[in-house]
Amino acid sequence: MSSYEPDPEARAVILNEDTYLWYDISTGIDLIYEYTVRIKVLRPEGTDVADVELDYTSTPSMKESISGLNAAAYNLVDGKVVKTPLKKQYIFDEQVSDNLHVVKFSIPEVREGTVIEYRYRLTSDYVTSIPSLVFQHDIPVMHCSAKAAIPEFFRFNRSLKGYLSINISESLSSASIPDTGGMPYTYTIRNIVCTGENLPALRREPYVWCLNDYRSMLEFELSQIAFPMQPVQSYSTSWADVNDALRKTSFDSHCRMGNPFRKEVDEIVARQLTNDEKLVAILRLIQSKIT
Repeated sequence: MSSYEPDPEARAVILNEDTYLWYDISTGIDLIYEYTVRIKVLRPEGTDVADVELDYTSTPSMKESISGLNAAAYNLVDGKVVKTPLKKQYIFDEQVSDNLHVVKFSIPEVREGTVIEYRYRLTSDYVTSIPSLVFQHDIPVMHCSAKAAIPEFFRFNRSLKGYLSINISESLSSASIPDTGGMPYTYTIRNIVCTGENLPALRREPYVWCLNDYRSMLEFELSQIAFPMQPVQSYSTSWADVNDALRKTSFDSHCRMGNPFRKEVDEIVARQLTNDEKLVAILRLIQSKIT
């Protein structure tokens, strides 16, 4: 393939992207994020896809780590496929702030026509914060699949952003772990599977401040933590909960600011008007005070 028919101007195309997100429940609980991608370079300017940066966080109490990193370039030379793997000494781990680290690498022997592939595993202590499953990138995607396996202890609301058609299905399965008494504890796993085909690139356009507002992705919001034999911890799942949270912040003091036009408003309220007419009169009052 020398070009991608749905997008002839594409500098590169993602042939296949696989994401698997699951929980390792053994001696503790870890969130595991496994990622594999294969990309075809179509133009000389597309070689930048071989320069990769992976962020992770590390604090004294909560840690993330990247492991199992492998990458390679595949080129067709004299009719034969030649594989050039990434050597470990060309993988760099930089600390860019107190808590933020970046793993950087550049896959060698990448040029027009090259297929690159890389994979890695992110292990995280942030078990209540699931990273978004991103389907749309700055280059087109031929096929992508993402799976999230979430145990019943963590309950998330999910929301799909963007304007593309993503196939999403859910199913339930079960797993078990031994408890302190030696008897296995069986729990339910929520399996979310997403697939997408021939997704167009999301390119920067004039007057678009934040591209992620339009990017197709699946986001997760924690709603409850429910461990066995422990009280259920609920998070902001309703507008009443949001109001209660805001009351505990400085936002509430702004809501209780004095009315600088109390006299004028009292005169409007005292008139024999319907609610809609009162609203219009107050709106006109405010507009007349704006310079």
